[in-house]
Amino acid sequence: MRCLARTVPVRLAVLAAAVTLGLSVRGQVSGTRAEVPEVAAGAVADTVNGPSEVLLTEQAAEHADEQPAEQPAEQPAEQSADQPVEQPTEQPAALQAEQSSSQSAEQLLEPQDELEEESLHDVALMAHPPLNEISGIIRSRTYPDVWWVHNDSGDVPRLFAINAQGQAVMPGWLGDKYYTQEFQEGKEPWPGIAVLNSANVDWEDIAIDDGRLYIADMGNNGNARRDLGVYVLNEPNPLAIDRARPTSFIPVAYPDQEGTPPEDWRFDCEAVFVHDGRLYLLTKYRADRRWDKITYGTSLYRLDTTRTDEVNELTLVSRTDDLRIVPTAADLSPDGRRLAVLSYDGVWVFEATDGGDDWLAGHVWRLALPPHRIKQAEAICWDDDTTLRIANEQRDIFTLDAGLLKPVR
Repeated sequence: MRCLARTVPVRLAVLAAAVTLGLSVRGQVSGTRAEVPEVAAGAVADTVNGPSEVLLTEQAAEHADEQPAEQPAEQPAEQSADQPVEQPTEQPAALQAEQSSSQSAEQLLEPQDELEEESLHDVALMAHPPLNEISGIIRSRTYPDVWWVHNDSGDVPRLFAINAQGQAVMPGWLGDKYYTQEFQEGKEPWPGIAVLNSANVDWEDIAIDDGRLYIADMGNNGNARRDLGVYVLNEPNPLAIDRARPTSFIPVAYPDQEGTPPEDWRFDCEAVFVHDGRLYLLTKYRADRRWDKITYGTSLYRLDTTRTDEVNELTLVSRTDDLRIVPTAADLSPDGRRLAVLSYDGVWVFEATDGGDDWLAGHVWRLALPPHRIKQAEAICWDDDTTLRIANEQRDIFTLDAGLLKPVR
């Protein structure tokens, strides 16, 4: 997702002491006003379940340590937004996401989240200049040591092949003109494989199945697009091809969307995967009909038809509003058993029951990850059945042992 101001959902935990005093707590940071609903004294926000209550923009979170919030009557005047009030019980929790400020992210982490620091393994920094805002990643099943990546909206329509160390891969016969690793005088950086007859309106994720790549041009921040769809192309040989033409563009629409934009903004998709030959999509919610207010929950859709001459209506499989999840990428494990979903503050894994495709209703695992490490992570894939690979828009690549995820239900 590319916006004028990046947005973040920040779960502000209930200030138990203030609630005990019967006060209504309001926080204003960088011009964004957020209300915390009253709850029973001493209650602490659940780190996994429960509805979203408070959302702030990234700019607000970025300057949380500079702009003090309005203080309850009994709170010391010098108390700043990044210094939580001492609680008689447990430290309140805070959810941090789509976030570029590592300082404020550290300050808003839950204590238990910091324990997951060692679970995330640094792999590399993608130094190739054109790879400047990675929004999708998938491992090739045909070519060894190849992962396909693409940039977010605003880039030309192209794909890059990278190796396990994040280095761009290109055809050898272009070596006299381009470089892929270190700068070479007189050469240009490899521009990637051009995807012909296409446009990157808002490419958000990529999937692979049976030798075909699916590029989801499904970004829909304002929920008003009427040209959503998926490009399908045969996987090119990254060592021999410098351009590729999609075999088709599949236009799609949501069956439950009424209006462009609709009353409820639940029709922005940044996560797709393929299961049993069919493409699935997970959506991202926004609150108050505002593109800069992200809220929790997701809907799962399936693409049952692939007509190219008319819009294909998706099939709604299920939805959940009770998990604190904001899908930014997804991928199905090679064995087809587990669905990994990347969210702003960690990774979720879902396992469908009874061989069905309602992934949201089955078994669930989660691992919270520190936002100052994953930053704005919008790409995930399985390297194998036990290892996940994560890439962020700041060019970092990480791996994660899926066995470290903890059961939710």
